[in-house]
Amino acid sequence: MILDFKNLPDAPIIIVDKPGDPAVTNALKQLGIPNLFARAVEFDEARLVAAFDNHPTHWLVISHFQGSDQPNGDGLSLYGYPKSTVSRSEMEMKLVELAKEIEADRPLSFFQLPE
Repeated sequence: MILDFKNLPDAPIIIVDKPGDPAVTNALKQLGIPNLFARAVEFDEARLVAAFDNHPTHWLVISHFQGSDQPNGDGLSLYGYPKSTVSRSEMEMKLVELAKEIEADRPLSFFQLPE
């Protein structure tokens, strides 16, 4: 799936990298953050999450999983929540829930996409 991240549809977006289809990797390149999880190679097991709030139409949450003992448990995912239907406070609550789910050692906060 190839999306134009400058003109996303007003709908939720879920993209997961699959073997032979690096859709999230391609999206990261489009967004100007191709090396977002480059430091992940330093870990045997990791779940890294980055959320971005300065996309014009969507709240973006990108996750990197590695070291899973589940088949297809490793990889990248991208969730896009339309700002037209998800408020900032709702998105902040989603980040609180996600931080608990991944047992983060600190609260998740928003980063900024390069302009």
